[in-house]
Amino acid sequence: MTIKKKIEFFVEKSSVNYKIPKHFTLEVIPYFVKQNIDKVLDFGAGRYLILTKILVKHFSEVLVVETKKQREDIFKRHNDFIKNHKLKILEYEELKKSNQSYNLILLSNVLHIVPFVEKRIEMLNTIEEKLVLGGYLYIKCAGEKISHVLNVNHKRKFGDGYAFIFRQEKGMFFATFRTGFSLDYLNSFIPQKLMLHKKFKVNSKEISIVYKKV
Repeated sequence: MTIKKKIEFFVEKSSVNYKIPKHFTLEVIPYFVKQNIDKVLDFGAGRYLILTKILVKHFSEVLVVETKKQREDIFKRHNDFIKNHKLKILEYEELKKSNQSYNLILLSNVLHIVPFVEKRIEMLNTIEEKLVLGGYLYIKCAGEKISHVLNVNHKRKFGDGYAFIFRQEKGMFFATFRTGFSLDYLNSFIPQKLMLHKKFKVNSKEISIVYKKV
């Protein structure tokens, strides 16, 4: 299996169990609550549903989009939570075929693990199509300084970031990917109908910003 195939295969199964930044609960959520938003999509929520569990406390309708493998894992881990909150979990292909639209879409800790530029562009175009006019896209991603990746052994330069390869049991390999963004580089991926609306954090380690569909 080539390095490209390894990354492509494993990246859809990767998930990061990260801590919720303070500014998300203290600034981001309160800002969107004030916008009278009702329908929210957590795009690439991950198997732990970290942000989703906050969103359901503040918004009347929350949906999740994930890959097929992640979706299966989410149902195993969070079956009671899903039932209690009537949470709907879509696969990406289902989202693209759906005629539903959303007031707010969150893309948190997703872009910097997508290894292929064309996939990022396709993903953001799909998101723009699913936003109502005046709707918001919140993006949180790694800044351009990705020192945690530079210190990892068994890494290779791949595209605009790094792939790191780990040998697993029975001769299997695990591969995943990280990159980072400056604000200008991130903006180069954003569809024209989405305008930069609000900056929560923009620095070399982290970008946390909002775009609005106009």
